[in-house]
Amino acid sequence: MAGRRVAGARAVPAAALLLGLGCAGIEGWQAERKETARAAAEEDTFRAALADGEVVAELWEKKPCAPPLPPPGTTDSIAPGGRWSEHVNGLKARLVVVRGEVRHGTPVLDTYVELHNSSGRARPLILRWQKADLEWTVTDAAGAKVAPNGSAAGNETSSGTEPPPLVIPADATLRVRVTRTWSGIKPNSGAHLDVMPCWWFERGDRARYFMAGTVTVPAGRKGEWAGTLVLPKAEIPVAGAS
Repeated sequence: MAGRRVAGARAVPAAALLLGLGCAGIEGWQAERKETARAAAEEDTFRAALADGEVVAELWEKKPCAPPLPPPGTTDSIAPGGRWSEHVNGLKARLVVVRGEVRHGTPVLDTYVELHNSSGRARPLILRWQKADLEWTVTDAAGAKVAPNGSAAGNETSSGTEPPPLVIPADATLRVRVTRTWSGIKPNSGAHLDVMPCWWFERGDRARYFMAGTVTVPAGRKGEWAGTLVLPKAEIPVAGAS
């Protein structure tokens, strides 16, 4: 039993134990001790950073939970989407449109706005998203505008709740869902896009369509972000719908 010495047993020097391990065993033992010490030091540093309200990116990158996102503007960090907008007051954005769940036989398109804090400052950006004015357009491959369809009768789903003010840390990217569900979904269509207004696309439609928009946040409290972001077009995943 641990903590008790067996009568008549001789104490074995640590050096003798190490010699018994052999060269390979000693190297493994030393490596294990170094790894344990390194892990303990990382844990202490991480806890200290949390206590100070900081986020240590290097420690997060070493966690095996998920690979880090690629730098914004180089590759698609979430899904295929439009190009990044121009920088406005330390913020840039882009559109992302992907296929979501199927409701009433119709794929519902999920639409997001990705916001990236490109201010270069340590202080986060605060943006009152609930005050934002969102305007959307849909065009075909020739650039002609596609008129909204309005709402189908019935088959409505409930709308999402109003988001709180957004806090975007330095050099961070935040994704905001702008899909709305006020409109009825036309059953068995090719795709349903609802961002108020609403568009639906016929099943089997192989044309290419694109979505673009603007996000305008009026001036509010001192230090909060305000301005207009012009979002370049992103392709709507409709073509080839069956």
